Amino acid sequence: MATLQAVSAPTPLRERVASAAWRTLAILVLFYLLSLLDRQLLSMLIQPIKADLHLDDTEIGFLQGIAFVLFYSVMGLLLAWAVDRYSRQVMVCIGVVVWSLSTVACGLARSFGDLFGARLMVGFGEAVVGPAASSLIGGLFPRSRLALATGIYYTASGAGSLIAFSVGGWLTDQFTARGGLDFPAVGHLKPWQAVFVLAGLAGLVFAPVAFAMANPKPPPPGQTPAQAAAGRERLIDFVRRRGALVACHALAFGILNMCCYAAIAWTPAYLIRTFHTPLSTVGVVMGASYGVSCAIGQLLWGYVIDRMIRRGITDAHYRLFSILVPIGIPFAVAAYTIPDFTVGAFLICLIWIIMLPQGPMQSAMLLCTPAHLRGRVSAAAGLASGILAIGLTPFLIGAMNDHVFHDETKVGWSIAIFMAVFGLIGTGILLIARPLLSRAVREDAEQAAAEAA
Repeated sequence: MATLQAVSAPTPLRERVASAAWRTLAILVLFYLLSLLDRQLLSMLIQPIKADLHLDDTEIGFLQGIAFVLFYSVMGLLLAWAVDRYSRQVMVCIGVVVWSLSTVACGLARSFGDLFGARLMVGFGEAVVGPAASSLIGGLFPRSRLALATGIYYTASGAGSLIAFSVGGWLTDQFTARGGLDFPAVGHLKPWQAVFVLAGLAGLVFAPVAFAMANPKPPPPGQTPAQAAAGRERLIDFVRRRGALVACHALAFGILNMCCYAAIAWTPAYLIRTFHTPLSTVGVVMGASYGVSCAIGQLLWGYVIDRMIRRGITDAHYRLFSILVPIGIPFAVAAYTIPDFTVGAFLICLIWIIMLPQGPMQSAMLLCTPAHLRGRVSAAAGLASGILAIGLTPFLIGAMNDHVFHDETKVGWSIAIFMAVFGLIGTGILLIARPLLSRAVREDAEQAAAEAA
């Protein structure tokens, strides 16, 4: 016990490292917030975009999902390799600039094709943030604080959507009252276009902040043939030992995020079409539900998982969410089918706390992934999440509205059915993955103890 106390006693060096870690986490939260702001604006502005560009729900779902995810997921693998080897500061700064300029381009779109191309590039720019965050958080925080640190990072998803929905709705109402916005060198912008342009310009202002992050030195880019061969052998060994776990984690994370993106992408349209809610009120509801409630869930379950890990519960991440998700499914179904706005809004807030904050669950892989592979393993999970959640979910729900119910006012039923089915599938995969995670954490702990001895 004395040895443990001596090791954990604070020293000036440890304090400096901790300060750099928290500063870096705060900056990562800022950039994730900005990325979610630019990503989610389209969900808030479905109705005016649909009317102005003469689109149906299937096309809107395509723009929200597949148009974004094509570059976001595929390029994420390449960018993750770069994140593991080059300066995270430079990579993140470039990513912020690319997605911010692309958001401005969304505001200048005059057709489906214009908006599709701009959304592709938004996805390309944002693809760098997730791998960089996993690499930095995994390298700067101790194992016993990874779930909380990851949960704090994912609170930005709520805060970004809070701004996107509340401020976006308010700005749209203001610009609508004025008939749009006259912008220098561009000309007249319609209300929804003006919101995109202002959001993109805000991102450009903050891009240089990336250079204030701590930047644990990555491996040198140049390698001898022997070093390259050793690196390949380590990667092959990791895949052999952890491949089943990585596959289950990526699949479960992606499928549960399908429930998340079903709510993000289509709740504003549900409130508008079912209850004829004004955009400004929709922004308040979405801000409270996703922005505030999701943040509560991220922090609460991150804290709980860290406590469980310290108590020796090695499958804590998957055990907790395999319990929470089934509890939340009945509330999710009721939230989108009950014919009462107030009760429905309350239930939407509740499901964001109970079943949808998967940020802490994502930290499971940081416990058992070597530092030089964290970016790529994070990108693998991001690929599944991107294709399944961001790519397919908005499109599938839009197609259900158009081709199953043939009624855009039935979008609530589409969301409810979708969340129930995929919530149960994701829970089943978590149950399969629990023993795999336990074994991986135990093996790594035993190896660390043997090396320390």
